[in-house]
Amino acid sequence: MKIAILLHDYSQLGGVEKVSANLAKAFIDEKMPFWGILSLEAANDVPKINYPKEINICVLNGKKIEDIIKQNSITHVIIQIQLLSEAVKLSRILSGSGVKVISVLHNSPYLYVKWLYPKTNFRSYLSYLKTDIFSKIKNKIYFKSLIKYSSSLLMVSKRAKEEMVEILGKDYENLDYIYNFVPVLNNSLNLEKKNIIIYGGRLSKDKRVFETVKILSPLLKKNSNWQYHIYGEGEEEEMIREYLLINKINNIKLMGVVKNMDEYLSQSKICLLYSLFEGLPTIFIEAAKNQNVLVSSNSKGGVSDIIKNNGYIVDNNAELYSKIEYLIENEDVLEKMKLENNNILEKFNNRDILSKWYNILKAD
Repeated sequence: MKIAILLHDYSQLGGVEKVSANLAKAFIDEKMPFWGILSLEAANDVPKINYPKEINICVLNGKKIEDIIKQNSITHVIIQIQLLSEAVKLSRILSGSGVKVISVLHNSPYLYVKWLYPKTNFRSYLSYLKTDIFSKIKNKIYFKSLIKYSSSLLMVSKRAKEEMVEILGKDYENLDYIYNFVPVLNNSLNLEKKNIIIYGGRLSKDKRVFETVKILSPLLKKNSNWQYHIYGEGEEEEMIREYLLINKINNIKLMGVVKNMDEYLSQSKICLLYSLFEGLPTIFIEAAKNQNVLVSSNSKGGVSDIIKNNGYIVDNNAELYSKIEYLIENEDVLEKMKLENNNILEKFNNRDILSKWYNILKAD
């Protein structure tokens, strides 16, 4: 056996790239026969994620993937799916070359068959109709093709697998879920908490970070001893920066991109996501390990796998405001809820995740 992970662009800073680097390191640490990363392209000369130095990295740049597979005697390829049509094409080519293909969908499958964004104007309404009439049918066919060409099609949360079964109307034998591997907390970090709400990820419209800024800014003006720190980059960054400047808000801060979120999560008390959809938000697992209370929108995907008594899942803007306000005003509730993370984290045991990966890779 010789294992490779296939990415669209390994050099980007994203959740898929991050969990791929984590999984690569875990395979190496466990002495599993991991060859390295295959990347269809690379926009950056230096990747924004730290990959293990021991692994091979091959950027295809138009080369035939089957030739690279043959030259390096790779037997197992884990396709980290971003674009469905691309993943189907690659799974068909690889399975036809005798390679065992494991396809991993990192988002809620409903993203591909439902219009999850607000229908606020004519253009968005047309996009909704296009999704409802055309994309839904096309992407359901892609899902079935991935099941056909992959030895396993994996979701990254239990809820996401349930969503796929709802969409396809059937639970296929090679359809399963596996949680993302998240490294164990570095115990040397300072766990002294400060009055900080934290977000980490892309600043894109599906993450609705700008929305959270607008919702929470009145609350944080009233509670000046609290801060909201936003880590990441993306299309909403300049809008947020301009909004903070115009409204003279000093305790909401754009913190830029960092490679080690543990350091910052170890100091914050609340971790916030207000996304429209999530496969399994790795930032929440990292935040739970760092004893944050979790607050999320009621998004499609795997948020409900992580949040039980350790946080809140909210349905609207008013509820987001009220729950954050309640936590800010009740330190005892924060202390009680953060301890619930210990119960939740049992199912994200890295030993169990690696054992499941081993069984999937070894299965005939």
